[in-house]
Amino acid sequence: MKVAFDLDGVLRDLIAPLESKYGFTATQWDWRVEGKDIYELMKSHYEMLTTAPTTKYKEVVDRYYAVPEIWTVQPMDWIEHTVKWINFHFPKSIVKVFSSGEGKEDWLKSYPEYILIEDTPNFKNYERVILIDQPYNRNVKTPNRVETVDQFDTMLKSWEEAYNEKWG
Repeated sequence: MKVAFDLDGVLRDLIAPLESKYGFTATQWDWRVEGKDIYELMKSHYEMLTTAPTTKYKEVVDRYYAVPEIWTVQPMDWIEHTVKWINFHFPKSIVKVFSSGEGKEDWLKSYPEYILIEDTPNFKNYERVILIDQPYNRNVKTPNRVETVDQFDTMLKSWEEAYNEKWG
């Protein structure tokens, strides 16, 4: 079994610095602050892309994956800053940048040996997705939702065991 990790909302926490600066909580996927979405906000705050903290799940990734595979959708103007962030926090990693979430979901469909750790509420199928709980994805019904580091660790282990049992 191969594991891929989404970046924003799973490994990189962009919400925390925005909450700190603007005092809001991201409770929906398409949120706005002062009438701007996250892409418009970042045009004035690119430093947040390089200085954002990691999420609490990084410790599990570091424990099990010496070279994590990161799948992300990034606007072109974010890539330089995102690469700096990844190089600092995950210097040994494999990174795939997709132009859309649909591209990421299509890639997952094409490679059945993968599972994806993700936070988007926009996929059609969550069968091979461990969903990182976020306020904006609570409408997604899946038994594969994790809210804590311990749940994440346990679910990764159980999926690995099930995969090995089935595929050896």
